[in-house]
Amino acid sequence: MYRIFFFLLFLAFSSVSPENQICKKIFKILILPVFFDLKAEKHQELLYLQEGISEILFSYLRTNYWIRKKITPALTFRFTKERFFECGDQILEFQLFKEIKEISLKPKTSKMDIFFDLAIQYQADGIVSGFMETKKESLEIEWIYIDAWDRKNSFSKLITLDIKNPYSEENQKKIFDVAQYLTKEALKENRLKINIQSDIQEYFVYVNSLTYGKNTKEILLPHEDFEISIYSEFCHKTYSLKDQKKKMIEYHCDDVKYSEILIKTHQPDVDVFFDERYMGKTPLVVKIPKKIYRLRLSKEGFLDTNAILDLNQSKNEYFFTLREGNNQEFYYAPRTVIGDWDYYDLSLGFALQSLIFAGGWVYYNIQKEKVLDSIRSPQIPNYYEFEKWGLSEFYKIETARKKSFEYFQRAQTSATLGIGSLLFSFGFLYLGIRNDEERSYLLGQSGFGIQWKF
Repeated sequence: MYRIFFFLLFLAFSSVSPENQICKKIFKILILPVFFDLKAEKHQELLYLQEGISEILFSYLRTNYWIRKKITPALTFRFTKERFFECGDQILEFQLFKEIKEISLKPKTSKMDIFFDLAIQYQADGIVSGFMETKKESLEIEWIYIDAWDRKNSFSKLITLDIKNPYSEENQKKIFDVAQYLTKEALKENRLKINIQSDIQEYFVYVNSLTYGKNTKEILLPHEDFEISIYSEFCHKTYSLKDQKKKMIEYHCDDVKYSEILIKTHQPDVDVFFDERYMGKTPLVVKIPKKIYRLRLSKEGFLDTNAILDLNQSKNEYFFTLREGNNQEFYYAPRTVIGDWDYYDLSLGFALQSLIFAGGWVYYNIQKEKVLDSIRSPQIPNYYEFEKWGLSEFYKIETARKKSFEYFQRAQTSATLGIGSLLFSFGFLYLGIRNDEERSYLLGQSGFGIQWKF
């Protein structure tokens, strides 16, 4: 019955002259929930995914088209002449449709037929939906796209998600890939490719004030009037897609001063990175804007060499020699000095030892004063009667003097050893910090921390 109806409809349209035909301006594609293959009652705890996964796909479609001031994502879509007569640009519009809560699979009815009937029922030009099936630790989703005007353009795509954390970053990436695939298949070759050429090392691209990426070389956009803005530390420029006759944007800053430098190394074919951007192999001649760069030289079997290059200076030739070694071991393996003790362990050990020596200095000073007090108290000044002293009194004073002097020497020795231990502690602490700075420089980190372990 449907076939007879569409055949009569085709005859009616074909008998009308092109100038009298109605041009369809908006093509509506409904995004339905993703349904379970079996009865929904068996998956009550996962029913939230039916609409949740579709909403994620819908959000990625919005982001992909970069449309502003519209409730639903829409874009200019130029259909082929074989489908409709030329009547200007048409709009492809995606709508999130949640009115359908459940679909039951009928015998001898394919999944494509079910969604094709729904497209006719809701007067949609296309349907995006699918079916889910739970496995042991995964969730299989068969995405289905139905083109109501040409079933040959319909397709399905199978993905597997982690059921333990359905909204994980890895799962969202898979749904994002589906959005990209849907865009590619639905639009075919109707997107405009814009290439960006620039001699600026680092820049940011925005489309209609929304970020498109960093150092982007290629943009895929629908045929609409977009504004492409490119920012860098040197200048900001905006380009209109409507006025862009070429499919190429040449982004250059007029006031930028450039410097041509030569990078040479003792070892050949060393990889050169400026601010972590690969530039080539040595010997390398490069012309880049004058500023301060972080240079990294890397080669298999050698330790990475890092340096700060200020191109505002007149120097235009640099030579480096790399040391042999393994980067993984050099920058990440713990560096021990004695046994399994590193610089921080030695620093902590000497710091604790200095406290012990400080305690010894205090103790010996106290003992020295006790000995001196034992002979001071009876002999008050101005009342010394030396003529009445006998040999025992002189012997007592001399013994006390010698004992107090011995305590004094021990106190001085403890103080010297304590100061020495403290200096060694600071020395090993400095070596530990310098060692960490060497590693963090390669990793792009800043600052340091004292890593004493108790």
